[in-house]
Amino acid sequence: MFDLMVEEDLYSDLTNYDIFNLSRAINEKNIDEIKNIYLQKDCLDIHDLALLVLLCNNFRNNILVKLNMSPTTNNTGLSDKQIYAIQKSKCKYSTDELIAVFKKLNSIDEKIKSGLLPESLLLDYILINVLGE
Repeated sequence: MFDLMVEEDLYSDLTNYDIFNLSRAINEKNIDEIKNIYLQKDCLDIHDLALLVLLCNNFRNNILVKLNMSPTTNNTGLSDKQIYAIQKSKCKYSTDELIAVFKKLNSIDEKIKSGLLPESLLLDYILINVLGE
């Protein structure tokens, strides 16, 4: 049965990538992985608005930890595990770039909510604006 399904190409729309792969690739400025994920975007189960929210949260958390000389759960609102993960992550953005990207993501959010940016262009708009930094 499985072989027949493979022969009939019923699994052509499956991919190993998900929203977290794309978010991590953006955080690491891994252009090759972003390109691979983007080329499979039609197969991904990624809601563009969810990606926007995830990226806003990720960049905000990175800023909270990286701009704090001694980040703790009390002064960041993050758990110890989150702080540790951010400190060990391969974030490729400088502090200024983190802030600029966070501002751009918030601007994109405002444009979506006000109807100035169609949701159908959201993924492309996010990638161009974030990677352009």
